[in-house]
Amino acid sequence: MVSVPPKLALDTSCLRKVRHGSRAYASIIDSGRRGTPFGLPAPAYFEVAYGARRIEAAGGRSARSLMKRFGLLTRLLRIRMLVELPFGAEAADLAAYLRAAMPMPERRGASTSVSWTIDLMIAAVAAEHGHAIVSYNIRDFDLIAVALPAPLRLPIMHPSVVGW
Repeated sequence: MVSVPPKLALDTSCLRKVRHGSRAYASIIDSGRRGTPFGLPAPAYFEVAYGARRIEAAGGRSARSLMKRFGLLTRLLRIRMLVELPFGAEAADLAAYLRAAMPMPERRGASTSVSWTIDLMIAAVAAEHGHAIVSYNIRDFDLIAVALPAPLRLPIMHPSVVGW
């Protein structure tokens, strides 16, 4: 029996590593050319877009770098090296279920509730679309995966597993 590789979705922690010439970029291009592009959950795209727009509006020093990365992600979507995974009604309902059922893990910082909610949304989108999550944030996504209602599953992978 032939083993079918899982479909993989990228978390925001991975998207921050995507730059021209990076291992992350090469992995995305290679997967896309093989016909198995990584999924880009809409909430993860939102996080990157918001960060870029916020820093751009504030005139921060890293604005140009962030906007280049945001533009690169947009181009990768347009040329289908990444596949958009939309946040639809089913994912919204699953994220709401998880948010109501799970206590927020101990974190530092003012935006912890928002970050946790976005992680729940990313997990819900990936689970709805049948994708595993590739993330540097293994701890939080493991907590989320355990809380998913049956029969949903959410495999979690460290980026090193996919060559990053």
